[in-house]
Amino acid sequence: MNQDLNQEQQYALQQVQNSYKLLGDKNIVTCLAGGAREFVEWDHYPEGDVRDLSHHTQYFYHCHPSSEDERVKEHGHIHVFFRQDIMPSESQPVVVSEQYEKSSGCEDNLTHLFAIAINEYGYPCSFFTVNHWVVLGAWYDAVTLASLLDQFYISGDNRQYHVVDHWLTHMIKLFKGNLIELLHKRDSVINEYSGRQLGENVYYDKNLEVTSVLPLV
Repeated sequence: MNQDLNQEQQYALQQVQNSYKLLGDKNIVTCLAGGAREFVEWDHYPEGDVRDLSHHTQYFYHCHPSSEDERVKEHGHIHVFFRQDIMPSESQPVVVSEQYEKSSGCEDNLTHLFAIAINEYGYPCSFFTVNHWVVLGAWYDAVTLASLLDQFYISGDNRQYHVVDHWLTHMIKLFKGNLIELLHKRDSVINEYSGRQLGENVYYDKNLEVTSVLPLV
């Protein structure tokens, strides 16, 4: 595998591997849980999310049931976001949620990139994207999001999560090419589905939840 990676990816892979070493007897999930003895479905871990207001990025972990057959079996997943301030002024969102409009973007000023499914051992098992209704905020097309992936970096205020921050930053660098394809696949699925569902707003159609999947196992 390593021989097929470019220099940037080789470095990112090293940093991902180093992150696992630094976690020691913890893993991604137990670190974000902060010592919680059991997980409460739908609750965010950590509470209030991990936010980097300087780099306009954010993420949280949660777990909940899903009826989606396409999804790789998981314990839960990390939702990854850009915050509004990073979005180019010349780029307009395709759709925004009602909460976003009412708050002028102050409370719900997130743009979802993708989620990372985590297995029962605390390792990533897939990336996937979801429809707008799942996370709301502002939806931007794949071209816009792909152009910003090189800028993704997160370092939250709480040092308790700094290893996960580092891991996430370099996971995105390692799989950047695949993630760009994943985002374009998301848009293709949305467009195809919209063409079949005449009269329906595809972005709020509960029959379409997961829009693209990249298995890692």
